[in-house]
Amino acid sequence: MKERFRFNPFLRFFTLFIGLVAISYCVYIIIVVNPASANLSKMKMILPYLVIVLALNSVFRNFFTLNSISLDDTVIVFNKLAFGSCRIEISDIKQIKFMDKRMRLLQLTYSSGDKLQKYSFNLGFPAVLTALTKLKEKNPEIEFVGDLDKMV
Repeated sequence: MKERFRFNPFLRFFTLFIGLVAISYCVYIIIVVNPASANLSKMKMILPYLVIVLALNSVFRNFFTLNSISLDDTVIVFNKLAFGSCRIEISDIKQIKFMDKRMRLLQLTYSSGDKLQKYSFNLGFPAVLTALTKLKEKNPEIEFVGDLDKMV
């Protein structure tokens, strides 16, 4: 049985749309309005650049962060909007670690061939604890490191 956990697609695409509209409007202001109005204050000249930086941050976060987790009987798939997906066999997952550094991350350690590899994603993902509980049910040999064992 396939289960899917994901961000609300309407909110994700609405945020992308608003960010791209803000960037486009600020570029229009920089190219057309600012040169025509030479007597603008410094703040009004700098403000479009600040809005572009904030909007780009929002757009990049929506494109490059985890969008959905698909959990099948044998495979877990992590999908992003921009750079494809990461497919991991559930039986290959060795441990899941909670990392509380600059951002709160979950790090999956899994074997791929002869090497151990790691995949990290943000803990702010919706229903992540439900997904981890289902993952633990499908493979009880997964080791939860740190406080994560108490949460799941």
